Amino acid sequence: MHPSEGIYCAKSKALDGKKIVLGITGSIAAIQSFELARELMRHGAKVYPVMSQDATKFITATALHFATGNEVVVDIDGRTQHVSYLGEYEGHADLLLISPCTSNTISKIATGICDTSVTTMAAVAMGTEVPVMIVPAMNLAMYENPAVQRNVEFLKSAGVSFVGPEIAGKKARNADSQEIVEAVIATLGDHKLSGKRVLVIGGATQEKIDDVRLISNISSGESALELAIAARRQGADVELWHAAMSVSIPNFLNVTKFTSVSDLLRLISDEKQYDLVLVPAALSDYGLAKLDGKLSSDLTDVSLKLIKLPKVLPLLRKSAKFLVGFKAECVGGEELIERAKCRLDEYALDLIVANNMYDVTDGHTKSVLIQKDGQKVFFEGTKKELANVILDNAVEHLQ
Repeated sequence: MHPSEGIYCAKSKALDGKKIVLGITGSIAAIQSFELARELMRHGAKVYPVMSQDATKFITATALHFATGNEVVVDIDGRTQHVSYLGEYEGHADLLLISPCTSNTISKIATGICDTSVTTMAAVAMGTEVPVMIVPAMNLAMYENPAVQRNVEFLKSAGVSFVGPEIAGKKARNADSQEIVEAVIATLGDHKLSGKRVLVIGGATQEKIDDVRLISNISSGESALELAIAARRQGADVELWHAAMSVSIPNFLNVTKFTSVSDLLRLISDEKQYDLVLVPAALSDYGLAKLDGKLSSDLTDVSLKLIKLPKVLPLLRKSAKFLVGFKAECVGGEELIERAKCRLDEYALDLIVANNMYDVTDGHTKSVLIQKDGQKVFFEGTKKELANVILDNAVEHLQ
């Protein structure tokens, strides 16, 4: 067994059974291709490296062979690897991913030139309609060259997808591996939510006491993040609105930040419609009449008057075809279920996910999903797994 086989599906089975041809061209960003190949494999993909001669100046074919366990194509020979990998034959690859892709390679692909192993692979893939994904990496001036931009737009119109680049100073950098892998999963996934608009609202709101202090709720935002990523993987157009979150938010998500409940209310509009809205946010039930400046720290005793804040879920009802609420309590069993049912009915939710806060740890949860017809699903596992269970439930009813 090749050592690389030990990492297959280590993170997920999102790409299990998929074959990806990884094209690598002559950019310093080629050094990222080792880790990119490994990340694709950790989600189940079989990766077949194809390198231009210029790419071998930055990373060796031996390294990519070790990374993937598959032979590396540098020169097309009598085996016609371009046809066997991407031609109209049974078992051809599911995707040609070119990362990094230089301005030179972009322009050659756009004009049909086949003078490297990578451009030859692209010519066959575009002719047989195998999906092609390009990750540009170059100096910013080169990327903004009108000729290169014209070629980028032509390729997009021909169905080629682009990931990045990340603009940093005078560089158009290769997108990071996580962003690329997520784009691949979204392209090759089951697309249960293809064409659907999904809104996820997460994090903990903060209500100001004065210009320095605030009150808030406990929330990592992890559930919201897992839901947004899972929905994107299933082909949805996803928006993540978030308050304070302790987890890192990847830059490939479409995010809008808010702070307080009043900030969130300003974002809600009946005119903006979503197929699915999920609200695992820890929204404040109470706020205060904010004091100007800073309340003196020398005071011995301070009393604060809390003000009831508007409930957000009822205001989202008109915006959502399917509305999912979340209820966190400090009780379990039948009492938790009864409280969740009351919230489900009161706000006309389609689904509510309830849990006892003492059953929640980093990445893990015990929850019960209650549908509006009274059916219950009991769940225990990771928050990533829970996100998929919730979305599967929503998909079933949206269909």
